[in-house]
Amino acid sequence: MFGKKRAFTLAEILLALVIVGIVAGLALPSLLKDMQSKSRMNLLKSTFVGIDDYIHKDIAHKRSEDIINLDVYVNPQLFLSKFNVAPSGEPFAASYKNYNGQQVNCITDFSGARSGKILLQNGVGIGIKNPEASSGDRFTTIVVDLTGEKAPNTVGIDYFVAKLFWDEDLDKGIHVGDVHGFTDSLGNTAESENALRTACLNGNGKSCFRLVELTGYDPDFLGQEYK
Repeated sequence: MFGKKRAFTLAEILLALVIVGIVAGLALPSLLKDMQSKSRMNLLKSTFVGIDDYIHKDIAHKRSEDIINLDVYVNPQLFLSKFNVAPSGEPFAASYKNYNGQQVNCITDFSGARSGKILLQNGVGIGIKNPEASSGDRFTTIVVDLTGEKAPNTVGIDYFVAKLFWDEDLDKGIHVGDVHGFTDSLGNTAESENALRTACLNGNGKSCFRLVELTGYDPDFLGQEYK
């Protein structure tokens, strides 16, 4: 004769559901932060890949051996108009802060003759700033804000600064027109990841992008606690 099978009571089922709910509630915030971090890095990478691609297409089309004949230098606003532009909105916020919540100086003025800015339909802001002729600098600064003027307006979360190289450096795998991180964001070329991380946390947008690049666009480029 078969014995009676014991069924779960309503109280046991409710208790199990409560436990599952608590575990899910504890894990969900971390999961959402992981997803947001990965989404930001994917968006950052695709934005810079798109910029780099447009520049090299222009180089090939004009058969140029330098930057000064390209729209990205001659007319940055015209160059940016080739992207998927939003009908309205500001690409950059009025001010930015670092990870500690302190306001920091950032490049937000793109009103010069050889500068330009644009807000894309996906909400990303792009700014281009070329050097003054008298400065002697041979690079173009490219700034990206992943959320435009919208929050969080924090360096290293949505604000990053990169460099458009005018000259090639084959030892470093750099060609004319390449867009990479600044290799001298701290004033020297032997920058450790720890030094870049510290500078990024303090609000250095150049160091932030350089670190992102060195870590292969790792969402945890600053460590788990800074997702």
